[in-house]
Amino acid sequence: MKYTFSTHFLERLEERNISIEDVAALVYGEVDTIIVPSKTDEEIYLRLGFIRGKGLAVIVNRVTGVLVTVRRMRTNEERLF
Repeated sequence: MKYTFSTHFLERLEERNISIEDVAALVYGEVDTIIVPSKTDEEIYLRLGFIRGKGLAVIVNRVTGVLVTVRRMRTNEERLF
């Protein structure tokens, strides 16, 4: 799938000091990931993975292919690994 970036996503990359290369490694399967469906929106899923020791969560719209936002993994998400 080809992904596109929301403005919000790009703002959060900069704000949270996360590189686009790390996100690309996560979404294109260069590292082990877990896909978790959203609890509130069936069009959204979270792709979770570790990049260079950092747990990242990329929120993706499965219908449009838009990367909605990115953040560090929460403790309960890290436990899934």
